[in-house]
Amino acid sequence: SAKSAGGYGKFAAQYPKLIRAAMLDEDAALRSASWGKFQIMGDNFKACGFTNVASFVDAMLEGERRHLAAFVSFIGADGRLKTALQKREWATFARIYNGPKYADNAYDTKMADAYAALTKR
Repeated sequence: SAKSAGGYGKFAAQYPKLIRAAMLDEDAALRSASWGKFQIMGDNFKACGFTNVASFVDAMLEGERRHLAAFVSFIGADGRLKTALQKREWATFARIYNGPKYADNAYDTKMADAYAALTKR
């Protein structure tokens, strides 16, 4: 792990790291990486509706529809996330999903703003 957020190096360098890790233990490597538009950790494959991490990763490589389906399943599998979303408790949702430093990236306000924009229509 990096000592600070974003300290993993350039994006282009990440896939070769994953390949090297997979040579040691493919399952562990796939579980330790985040996947798709919603950056879901591979270790959460069951909550996303998959029987194994390899099928989860394959789905993430198929495209954004599969990303969204996995995200919806992931939220449905965690009562805290589901409740926070239903109650529009953006800060609670962001804290559970992104961790205690969620506010550093304004995830909660971005969610609130997006919801407000979509419901104005």
